[in-house]
Amino acid sequence: MIATAPASAAGLRAVLRHVRLDRLALAAAGVLTLLEVAGTLGFPLLTRSIVDRAGAADASWHGPALMLALVLLASATASAIARFLTARAGLALDAALKEATVERLVRAPIAYFDTSSSGAVTSWVVNDTKAVAQVISREGLAAASAALLLVGAAIVLFATDAGLAGILFGSVALAFLAMLPVVLTTARIATRTQDETARLSGRLSQIFAEVRMVKTFGAEAREQRGVAASVASLFALGCRSARIEAALSPIVTLSVTLAMVTILAYGGMRVAAGTLSSGTLTAFLLYIFTVVGPLAQLTAFVSRLSAARGASARLIEVLDLPPETDAADRAAAAAAVPALPQILAFEGVRFAYADGGDSDGATIAIDRLTFAPGTRTALIGPSGSGKSTLLGLIERFYAPDRGTIRYGVQDIAALPLAQWRARIGYVAQSTPMVSGSIRDNLLYGIDRPVGEQQVAEALAQSCSATFVAALPEGLDTPVGERGVLLSGGERQRIAIARMFLRDPEILLLDEATSSLDEENAHLVLQGLDMLMRGRTCILVTHRMTGLETMDQIVSLDAGRIVECGAPDTLLLGMGLYRRFAHRQFAQEKIA
Repeated sequence: MIATAPASAAGLRAVLRHVRLDRLALAAAGVLTLLEVAGTLGFPLLTRSIVDRAGAADASWHGPALMLALVLLASATASAIARFLTARAGLALDAALKEATVERLVRAPIAYFDTSSSGAVTSWVVNDTKAVAQVISREGLAAASAALLLVGAAIVLFATDAGLAGILFGSVALAFLAMLPVVLTTARIATRTQDETARLSGRLSQIFAEVRMVKTFGAEAREQRGVAASVASLFALGCRSARIEAALSPIVTLSVTLAMVTILAYGGMRVAAGTLSSGTLTAFLLYIFTVVGPLAQLTAFVSRLSAARGASARLIEVLDLPPETDAADRAAAAAAVPALPQILAFEGVRFAYADGGDSDGATIAIDRLTFAPGTRTALIGPSGSGKSTLLGLIERFYAPDRGTIRYGVQDIAALPLAQWRARIGYVAQSTPMVSGSIRDNLLYGIDRPVGEQQVAEALAQSCSATFVAALPEGLDTPVGERGVLLSGGERQRIAIARMFLRDPEILLLDEATSSLDEENAHLVLQGLDMLMRGRTCILVTHRMTGLETMDQIVSLDAGRIVECGAPDTLLLGMGLYRRFAHRQFAQEKIA
């Protein structure tokens, strides 16, 4: 307990560096809690006065009785307002933590998400923020109130009668020592439960995101078994926690009973001997509940604080993530992206993934590669040769380990990130779409007003107008989660229409037609041909169709350029492009 609390408190303080805590509300709640504590401590004393005066047939007990009623009313009112203020401050802190966590996550480098489960990250945002907010606000104030009650009760009781106070707090100390191992075990279980919940969230997120793959491969039973194992683990942890919590109840009950019986026996003898008033004995009996309640609150707080330690550690990891910006973005003198199109050039670039590779599987080693404004470049090569990695470097999803990528004379790392990416359009093989309507997807990420005429022109240019017009609700037709209500070709054409509206200067195409049938590929290529006009275009492809129209072909292998030149020139050589072209020609001849 001694080691856990400071570590947890330090973690919670670190979390609070990133968000604003409503200290005014908590201060007001603290003052009201002091009034509540004073009322709770004064209640047994006023009761003692009433009992003693009533027992002596003294009619002046009416005054203390009225005072007791006023104290109880004031204490209850202060308690209610304090609880509302702490609950409100906790909710505000929870909301602020969620916003701060999401803000850091959406601005985090892509590399962070390469090794993080989306389901686990979601669990952190939803569950961990709530756990931390509750401990800092509501649980923290309740623990402070409990500590004040214990200290106040000890002072009052020892000042009133040291013998009875010793018996009462001796019983409390025994109860605390009995509960402490149980509470620490509960804390460890709570931490394991949080971790298992995050793993389950990650698994469920993966299942539902790829439910078609699950069904295609008949993996329903496999996924059910995996989820069942996680659920069984959570069930076992829950049962273990329930057993421990159930054991706490008789410990508290026995300690209260022991204290009560002992005080009644000892106090009764003293009342009979005339060394103790019946009112004082009554007050001590009432103080038993005043002491035991705070003890239970403090032990519960220790458990929750320990559980919150893991949550705060995960949140600090996220909140301390450096945003996907750099010194240039933070500096006041950051250079603006040139207004006119410039040559994009790789110079001595070296890059390797931190874990040794990713789905692209390649490191990059490019001494010199240029993309002139308005030209079309195709990147070809076997899977894992570094084609998509090269696009990721241009997008600044990753930074080169060595070397420079220049736009004109400027290093792109020295350009404001938002301005740089605003110049780039990206069309991927599996078109990402957001849940919503076709209009929502067309205008996604576009922060300027877009008129209906512009939307209509973009649909026409991307060969999308006909199929959109045939939909029941036109542009307002829902696309479903990840666009599942549209075909692959329709999604690609919507992505191309979005690029027309975005109007990028540099266009990156990553296998934009590889998963489409010939008819849809033809329509998409028509839209792409119009989209590429006048832009610096870099496309990754395994198809040879249309490569003869490229200004240059760059063949990559193991992250290195093995040939680069115009299509006609490369066809005369014996390199990768010629082999690809002959292989494609042979396949078409067989077909």
